[in-house]
Amino acid sequence: MSFSMVLVLLTGLVGTASAAKPISSSGEFTAAIDESSFSFTPVGANCQLVVSGKVTFSGTLQGTGDAVTTALVFAPCSEVGTTPPGTFRDVFSSDIEFKGTLEGTPVTAGIRYHGTVAPGGDINAVMNFSGGLRGSVKVDGEVAVGGVYNGKIVLK
Repeated sequence: MSFSMVLVLLTGLVGTASAAKPISSSGEFTAAIDESSFSFTPVGANCQLVVSGKVTFSGTLQGTGDAVTTALVFAPCSEVGTTPPGTFRDVFSSDIEFKGTLEGTPVTAGIRYHGTVAPGGDINAVMNFSGGLRGSVKVDGEVAVGGVYNGKIVLK
């Protein structure tokens, strides 16, 4: 078999790679907390809070995800444990196992949702995607309620 024949065969097998295009993504999400899962650990004068819950997405993303959130709340645990979420300023990170669709295409993905909570509960954050998705969306939300997302997501 000649070199040119092998090259033709390999070219047919390999094909051309196409880059996935970013999808403009926006929508809403709701957060439900499992109140029985709260744990509080003192960290100096502050409090590390851990809680489990579920996030439900609508819009470009449709589906749900189980979530575990860890927050460093800038108040003592004795106060954090007796007041509603969002009473004090905090920094948080949530790991979400998403199952659903992106523009109707089935997908599973990891989501790292992280940012800050202002006293009163306003959230300024981003969601970064891994697994079946990649990209990042900006989030404006309210602690223990949900919010809106907007950004670019790529289906892997």
